[in-house]
This record gives sequence, C-alpha cells and structure tokens, in this order.
Amino acid sequence: RVELERSELRILYGYRVLLPAPPTLPRADRRVAVAFSLSELVRKGGDAADRPAWYALRLGVAKAPWARGQAWVESIVYDGAGRFTAVIALRKG
Repeated sequence: RVELERSELRILYGYRVLLPAPPTLPRADRRVAVAFSLSELVRKGGDAADRPAWYALRLGVAKAPWARGQAWVESIVYDGAGRFTAVIALRKG
C-alpha cells in the first residue's frame, strides 16, 4: 500500500496486486477507455466515491451498446496529478 494523495477528508492509497495464477477471463467483445478526475470521483461517485475501480466499471458499463452482458476492469492507472484512466472489457451476454 502506497499513499498517493491526501486531503482533509480522504487519503488515496495505491495497491499493486499480483496473482500467481490469474483466473482465465472470457474474451472481451469490446473494450472502452474511461477517464475521470479524483474530484469527479468524490463529487459524483456516490457509493463508489472511495473505490475508483468500481466507479470506472460503472462508467464503462454505461458505454456498453448492450442491455446485458459482463464487464471487468482490465487496468486502472492514477497519474499522480488527479486523473484516473481505466480500460473496461465488455462481453455481450
């Protein structure tokens, strides 16, 4: 765990997670990139205001052209200057 940023009310921590045998994920039919600021996350994140990956997933699902399917976060990066960029994989279902 690494502290990335601190405000009066919140601390943003970064984690690097390595799985020895990552699960096999389904093949994605589409990938979408989403970007948002830390302030947007706090203002608009609702119950995901303290979980950037969950917020990114919700933004990605909103861009899906299908009413049903699967979605997962392939990557999420914080640039250290208040911006997150994530790649969300989508599978029609």
